[in-house]
Amino acid sequence: MSSAQELWNGEPGVLHTSPAPRGSMVALEDGSVILFRGSEAMVSQDGGRTWEEGFTLKGPEGENVGFSWVIGLGPGRLAGFGSRRGLAYSNIEGGAQLQSFMRISEDGGRTWSASRDIVIPEEKYRVKWLNRTPIHLSSGRLLLPMCHQFGKLPDYDFANRPFLAQNLYGGLGYFSDDEGLTWDRSADDVIVHMADFGMADAFGIIVEPAVVELKDGRAMMVGRTRLGQLFQSLSADGGFTWSIPQPMQLASSYAPAEIKRIPTTGDLLICWNQLSREEVINGLGRHRLSVAISTDEGETWGNFNNLYSLDDCNYIRPETPQPTIPGPQWIEHGRGEVNWEFDASIGKVGTRGDVGSENVYVLPEDFPNERYYRQPASIRTCYPIICVTGENVLVSYEMGYPIPMTTALDVIPIHWLYEPIVPEGPYAKLVVDGTPIVGADISIEDGTAFGWADVLGKALGILEPMAKRTRVPVRIFLQNHGVIIGEDGWKPNEGPKGTIYAQHTEQS
Repeated sequence: MSSAQELWNGEPGVLHTSPAPRGSMVALEDGSVILFRGSEAMVSQDGGRTWEEGFTLKGPEGENVGFSWVIGLGPGRLAGFGSRRGLAYSNIEGGAQLQSFMRISEDGGRTWSASRDIVIPEEKYRVKWLNRTPIHLSSGRLLLPMCHQFGKLPDYDFANRPFLAQNLYGGLGYFSDDEGLTWDRSADDVIVHMADFGMADAFGIIVEPAVVELKDGRAMMVGRTRLGQLFQSLSADGGFTWSIPQPMQLASSYAPAEIKRIPTTGDLLICWNQLSREEVINGLGRHRLSVAISTDEGETWGNFNNLYSLDDCNYIRPETPQPTIPGPQWIEHGRGEVNWEFDASIGKVGTRGDVGSENVYVLPEDFPNERYYRQPASIRTCYPIICVTGENVLVSYEMGYPIPMTTALDVIPIHWLYEPIVPEGPYAKLVVDGTPIVGADISIEDGTAFGWADVLGKALGILEPMAKRTRVPVRIFLQNHGVIIGEDGWKPNEGPKGTIYAQHTEQS
């Protein structure tokens, strides 16, 4: 396959290919990677740097078969998931309308079993879809992260109720303990309880959730919201019941994330649209696609890097969750069917997504400017798909507006994820319970203090899995592990770059 290749954003070691093949990717035991797109498969022998045409997927009668998602089940065994009509599964009045299925391959994806319908017989009047990667739990259970729509969509005038008149969506899981022969669903629908943020009798949606298994056997669901952050929910019983979702301290627009484990390090990797509230309001809700890692099972995230961004900002400080939608300046453009053509000489409205829905893709009027300057500009960079091999991380994503819609594939050496951007000193110091922490070397950027997880972890008496040199937001890290920086804890005039004083919660 021939394609253009370049070092995107000038990041050393990261291979950016566009246009690129896109689809589910599975790392096989022999070191190769197989990519599934429709009924065709492509194979890479060098970790995703080059691809060769593979083979056509065949069912038991020799018929062509295709999938939306494919995952590994063990040596040589794969599970493929597909849908017949866009939505993965819907029930309508009068009975079920089957749309989702799976098949099993015993030979690395070349041939597939007969279709196994994904059926939840007792459910009616519901609409669901599967839009993030299913997972195979260590127990053998298959867990499908689903999105559940409920409530009736009202009739409305977009100009009067912009972006706010949609159904309520919740996350849930379908699961099978017999490789897809029978299925059950979560007892819970995962939605955000806004009373936790000062809004009684209000709820926030969870859409297009992704799932990952934690080291202690729990499942973690990560979902997109309109609240300026990604939210997570936990399940201790394989996806049957789920906790009330909580913010992840990852600033985000209303766009989906993907989360995976890096087997060689044991850490979690997340890829998502990291945006500020101001950027979402101004129509830049998907221009920055970031990655971060967690050494403490999703409690704290660090080593923030961008795969693409119009600017050079690698970290956005999360705000208190609050409804965050495109600003009122875009309401007048939402009447009827509107398709905007981008004028590179003006740099205003590139295009809209679903008119009257959630997507606004807009470049600043003065683009390029001092902050947002990168060209060619993409203001819709989103929908990551991740595959992890022994040495590399492959991330496939979409790009577009004002550039033509395209797909990209970045091949990232795992060690690149652990080489954070470190500003030059001098650094601030950290004092915990009256004891100076030697080697903390905290930098202050955009009002946010950053330090090393290994130093902070040792200071708190956490030896594993904290003994890794990852750069994390200090306040969030300490708070997640029982240490609080008080309101007067920051002394900017003490020392060459200031001193931060913190205490364990029982002492604060």
